[in-house]
Amino acid sequence: MILYHLDRQNTLPTDKSKQLSFPIDTRNTLEANTLFNSLYPNGISKTGERYLNPFDIRLDTLESSKNTCANFRIYTIEYVFEMVRLLHFPHFPSRLTSLFACRCPEDVVHWYNILCKNSMDTSNATVKIIETSNKTFIGDSFWRDDLLTLKVDAARQSVFSPFAYHEWAKKYWNGVTSASPSIEVLCELPVTVIESIPYSSF
Repeated sequence: MILYHLDRQNTLPTDKSKQLSFPIDTRNTLEANTLFNSLYPNGISKTGERYLNPFDIRLDTLESSKNTCANFRIYTIEYVFEMVRLLHFPHFPSRLTSLFACRCPEDVVHWYNILCKNSMDTSNATVKIIETSNKTFIGDSFWRDDLLTLKVDAARQSVFSPFAYHEWAKKYWNGVTSASPSIEVLCELPVTVIESIPYSSF
């Protein structure tokens, strides 16, 4: 299968042996790392490493508290999504061991625009054309990304509910498409990089 990966920081190694982290040694607790090594014996992706490391716990100022709470929500969502996968959809690749890819050039442009809208640095972005015969999963990231900012009451409070995340995760892993889809392909690493093209030339 041929897919496209929008490599925002141009960091995906072409060497397959370097696409997963070995050994799994996050900044988490010893018990957590023991669990990670048992669940992901082949290693974790760069994205997975970020999601398995605890976010900062800086509550000394209002601004740092806001940022920390937002990070806790992301951390919790990824944990819930992975637990739902392990419990109900173990045949699908993990978000923690996969590359996030696109089915077609139009999807690459869609994701690039999302990164720019979120003020992400795309100055070194490249498009990797990849080939894989590993497990893949096509899902709508709305159930993970857009719902991070879902507002539930007049006070405009963001949702923080692992129980709600559980239901959204089931929609994600069941392949439900939302009214405003952002389709992503989870592609189990490692993959073969066929070509790397600067986004400006894509």
